[in-house]
Amino acid sequence: NRKGDNCDDYVLEGLQPHPNLQELYICNFMGDRFPQWFMTLSNLVELSLIDCNRSKELPAGLGQLPFLRKLEFIGLENIRCIGLSFYGNYDDFEGRGGGGRVQKSSTKLFRALKALTLKNMGNLDEWMEPDFDAFPVLEILTIEDCSQLATAPSHFPSLEVLKIVRNDHLLVVKKILSKVIALSSLTIIGKTGMAGLKCVSD
Repeated sequence: NRKGDNCDDYVLEGLQPHPNLQELYICNFMGDRFPQWFMTLSNLVELSLIDCNRSKELPAGLGQLPFLRKLEFIGLENIRCIGLSFYGNYDDFEGRGGGGRVQKSSTKLFRALKALTLKNMGNLDEWMEPDFDAFPVLEILTIEDCSQLATAPSHFPSLEVLKIVRNDHLLVVKKILSKVIALSSLTIIGKTGMAGLKCVSD
């Protein structure tokens, strides 16, 4: 019921983990939104959100966590868009006047992230491209059972391993690979299939 859902929101918001926490796993959270304290976890290295089926948005500002190396979103069925808030508070980057341009050129989002997994997110249809440099060292990207995902960022300069399973949109593959330099492993299973591999190589 709605009262119970709100209780989940309040309980998780009130936890306030220690800022030196390095690994965090949240499973079966039934609230509508994730707490705001994620941004205070400046030493976080690994984050997994699993089967949080009612949450409508991903935690904001994860792209600003300086040591985050592994990120997993699994079974978040109510997420439809990975939006700009996922990367960070743009007000923090842009500043005012000409200074905003300087900050923009030097800002790196998800600057330590090595592995990212999106899995069992059947309603996800959009993954927005950030206005700032992102994922500079991402090596492993897995997208599995996100059949509706139709758009993705196009800048993964360090990507080595890409796995896409049961996605209906070839454009996702082409965008992700558009600026990849040293891919060593590509796995595509499902509706994109071998036709997708041929188009990517063109």
